[in-house]
Amino acid sequence: MGEKLLKVVAIYGANASGKSQLIRAYQAFSGIVAESFSQVDERAAGGSGDFVVGRNGSALMRHYDPFKFASDGKDETEFEATFDVEEGEIRYGFSTDGRRVLSEWLYLVKASTKRLSVLFEREGQDIEFGSSIRSECDRYAENISEETLALSFMSGVALKTPYFKLAKRCVSRTFAFTSISSEFVDDILEDVALEYADEAEHARLLEFLRAIDVCIEDISVERNGDNVLVFTHHRGADGRDYRVPIAIESGGTKKAIVLFYLLSTTADCSATLLMDELSAALHPLLVRALITQFHREGVKGQLVFTTHDTSMLDKRYLRRDQVWFVDKNESGSSELYSLADFKLRNDTNYTKGYLSGMFGAIPKLKEFVLGGDEDEC
Repeated sequence: MGEKLLKVVAIYGANASGKSQLIRAYQAFSGIVAESFSQVDERAAGGSGDFVVGRNGSALMRHYDPFKFASDGKDETEFEATFDVEEGEIRYGFSTDGRRVLSEWLYLVKASTKRLSVLFEREGQDIEFGSSIRSECDRYAENISEETLALSFMSGVALKTPYFKLAKRCVSRTFAFTSISSEFVDDILEDVALEYADEAEHARLLEFLRAIDVCIEDISVERNGDNVLVFTHHRGADGRDYRVPIAIESGGTKKAIVLFYLLSTTADCSATLLMDELSAALHPLLVRALITQFHREGVKGQLVFTTHDTSMLDKRYLRRDQVWFVDKNESGSSELYSLADFKLRNDTNYTKGYLSGMFGAIPKLKEFVLGGDEDEC
């Protein structure tokens, strides 16, 4: 569409303000799209084109987590996302009560005409396809159950129109992680090491490790039957090479390796990465170095992350429109807003302003005491 999109966005907020819930919301959105309909079997007899529909409605309930404090009593959740694609702009969304699809829509704004085209709109079981694809798609409408997303169903059918598969691919190419826990890191380290077995990729990883000063000279992989053994190599004071299991490396080093893989994959394939608590267990200088990579010319990937690291609240690292806040209102719902919404002087110190409460999204702390009566010890 010719619009400039942000490559990096940092989201700040108090504990329990809704930062992690924002990432979880996208996980639920993409999970429902991926799992809503997993089986479309064309009947072989006579090539009739009839379909057997697998009723896989459990995805709606499995990912359903509505707002608990809704005063209007409504028990439903709505998702919508907009994606920039070569053809223009894809906008897709749906609402659900956890048992059935209440509504669903898919629109395309073509880059050439800037006009909005309705690909389909749905209210309950009433699905109306746009005029450009109606003749091809209408015959499938009655096969879509109330528990199944039309997008998930139609993207599994062989059609001339590419837009259903395109929209589903857009949803799946945004990767959301609520945490990079030590357990998660340990689980995928072997796979990451194997990914970098290729000579060119291996060189990139070593360049990164040397750049971040973790004293690792090399990483090697050995196979022992079905087991994959990963070792790091260090140079001792005597000049000898010392090989140790990667498991004994620090948590921060192992997380840095996994993050390098995730961020590199995102940047290379023009995807989007949503990451909760990106800076946990990492030095602020390393976090700055990682996010700076997304500002390089030619990188089309996007990084959206939550953090409490106020050292990045600096115009040298993030512009005002790249800094966002999450804050809870009196009803308990979260609001998302940008630093760019505030009128500020050019010399405003963002860190001091944030910590002083100028932008909201900080904890409202009261006095408290740690521990009890010292005589109890």
